[in-house]
Amino acid sequence: MMLSYLVFLSVSAGDTTPLHQPHLVTLQAVNPTAGPIPSNPFLREVNVSFTHPASGRRRVVGAFYDGDGLWRARFTCSRPGRWVWASSDAGVDKGLVQTGELDCVSDPNVTSHGALEVDAAHPHHFVWEDGTRHFPVSLECDWLFALGLENDTTPTTLDDFLDSLAPGGFNQILVNFYVNHSSWDHAPQQFKLETKMTPWASADQMTLNIPFFQHYDVMIEALLARGIIAHIMVMAENKFVTWPQEGSAADDLYWTTIVNRYQGYPNVVWDVSKEAHRLPASYWDTRFALIEAKDTHHRLRTVHTEESRTDFVPLQQKDCQFISQQQHGDYHNHILRVREQYPTKPVMNVEFLYEMGSFKTYGPQSRPDDMRLVLWAIQMAGGYANWYVSTSAWDVIVPGDVTPGYSYCRHIREFFSLTQYWLLEPNDSLVTVVSGNGTGYALSNPAGIELAVYLTLSGTFDLAIPAGVWTGVWFDPRTAQMIPMNVTTLGNDTQKLTPPSFFDASSDVALHIQKSSGLA
Repeated sequence: MMLSYLVFLSVSAGDTTPLHQPHLVTLQAVNPTAGPIPSNPFLREVNVSFTHPASGRRRVVGAFYDGDGLWRARFTCSRPGRWVWASSDAGVDKGLVQTGELDCVSDPNVTSHGALEVDAAHPHHFVWEDGTRHFPVSLECDWLFALGLENDTTPTTLDDFLDSLAPGGFNQILVNFYVNHSSWDHAPQQFKLETKMTPWASADQMTLNIPFFQHYDVMIEALLARGIIAHIMVMAENKFVTWPQEGSAADDLYWTTIVNRYQGYPNVVWDVSKEAHRLPASYWDTRFALIEAKDTHHRLRTVHTEESRTDFVPLQQKDCQFISQQQHGDYHNHILRVREQYPTKPVMNVEFLYEMGSFKTYGPQSRPDDMRLVLWAIQMAGGYANWYVSTSAWDVIVPGDVTPGYSYCRHIREFFSLTQYWLLEPNDSLVTVVSGNGTGYALSNPAGIELAVYLTLSGTFDLAIPAGVWTGVWFDPRTAQMIPMNVTTLGNDTQKLTPPSFFDASSDVALHIQKSSGLA
């Protein structure tokens, strides 16, 4: 079902706006070129302060130039009640100094939980600003921004593609801000998304291409309307882009405009680069510093890198709220290691394998059943994973290609929705495989009241569980079918368990049990 975009209007005195939703203040300049550098309105420094008188909370947001003499500031109110705003203008004529107010109210017709945060009490997991839990179900769509950007390179519409993701239950999309094309695809031309339009409108990259940014607004709002996070990778070093010189005025303009323009959307997280492998960590440190200085909404920050890049460890410890690494092997142990290395940050494997869609577009390609095993291995280590489908990642989108991986992603979320997963810790020593060639993983509540178990191949296993009466379900990761089970232990015990015959020796199987009472 298509969801209509949210409409964000300019606010003035007396406007009413929903809590945790973005609002746009528009300022009209009498003389757009009256800045310190008159010939370039993009360099005119305009800020808008938003103050909540009842609490004293204040947020200063940088405005962005949007053409036709208009500057805009996007802001999300985090508390209900009256907010007042006032703009400041570094232009020589001060023509953008204006004031206004708005009334922020809870709207039962708007589903929004505020900003995504790290759960302070359980820091390997996420929570929304209003306390609602967030279990990431993530998909890579690098060229999503290009849908509708240029009609001659658009294989489907943005709305149709996003609606086609519903079977996967995806609530996060990894998307580049801008990339051009890859060099390794074999897709038919009608599915390719090589872009001619760029974020820049001048050779020196000091004038920005406003229609490009306006189209990106449409994409972010379409994601927001569907409750999907935009995990924005601001740069990518290997997709044939002539980026501004690192640390130059053009570089700062590009980054500042992105932060100012998109920080007001509550569904945004920042990733400074996809595969930050070429430029030194010291450069990315300057970009994190810029984001921290400009983003007064404090959206989460990360960088897509690899465990082997030890030079990025200080950067990730200091600048990242969560860890994004690509890892192509030893998946379960990788998450265990990185969780231990970063004890106060969620950990995500953002690139592990690549599901082949309806036809081959890239190499290598992976079987969805193999990827499902990896997905569970990552999750059972207390981490999160990002799914790839080769017909919707990189510079290719094949319309309507709903793959088996979509349902596998939805199923793992359904399983963990049965649990208090944020209280569970990896504890593989509880599981010993007795028959079959599978590997067993376990997550347990330290209080000894809840367990999640996963076997890569069904078979008899020993499970060390505290005394008590336990009830729960066997769960099929392939279909999400659940079969009730219960087990009573007579003391601190190792219980021998065999999955129902429904699970044959080639099936993976999960088990969730909770302690319903003490000793009978």
